[in-house]
Amino acid sequence: GDKPEGEQSGGLFGGERWLWVIIAGLAVASLLVVSSSTASMAHKEAGGDTLYYVVNQLKFIVVSFGAVWIIHRINYQTYARHARLLFIFSLGLMALTFFVGVNLNEATRSLGIPGTPYTFQPADFVKVTLIMMLARELSKRQATIGRSHLIPVVPMFHAKFSEKRKQQNRQVLNETTIPLLLPICISCALIYPSGLSTMAIIFVSCLIMLYIGRVRVREIWRFVRMTIVVLAVVMSIMYIADIGRTRMRVARVTEFFGIE
Repeated sequence: GDKPEGEQSGGLFGGERWLWVIIAGLAVASLLVVSSSTASMAHKEAGGDTLYYVVNQLKFIVVSFGAVWIIHRINYQTYARHARLLFIFSLGLMALTFFVGVNLNEATRSLGIPGTPYTFQPADFVKVTLIMMLARELSKRQATIGRSHLIPVVPMFHAKFSEKRKQQNRQVLNETTIPLLLPICISCALIYPSGLSTMAIIFVSCLIMLYIGRVRVREIWRFVRMTIVVLAVVMSIMYIADIGRTRMRVARVTEFFGIE
């Protein structure tokens, strides 16, 4: 049959050719950035070798391209079948950073690779596996997600719910809140102590996925409003009790806006 424009089903790479072009472009751009920003530092720290960091970056690019190519050749349904297990494993790695994590740049968010001087951030693994699992759960609910609530209706002013409403709330909790929102909340809670910006990127990415997955906008905004309230309360408590890096984050914001 006819192939969609830009689509290549065969060949060495296959798939959408423009994705490979974008990846290659970003790789070349990263080499240019590293070259322009580290030449003088490399000259001082690497015995005059101004290309030291460029060569290291090139090594990472080659390894990364190999990993992308291998992962791309595996049928996506394989990832869907193992998405939940991979997500739980990534959360385990993320939790492990609290006990044996490597402290870099005043934050403990990395794990060392045994036998090597290298480290990696489990949060990057959480990003990928969370997206995989969220996509899997959304795809299973496409027939009903457009008219479903994300969060059970909360009683206002001590109003009593009928038995029917209680049953509907239990259904929402079991069918949408726990499968869709709980993984997002757990991931953000584990990442928040070490990286607020990483948590924000993951949260926004998940909101975009919910929108693409045909969740109603008003339901997404309900989730956003509740998240803002919870985050404000948690940050206030952590600021008062001087827990984690909350005071440093607040100081950055106040310094940026010139607030004494």
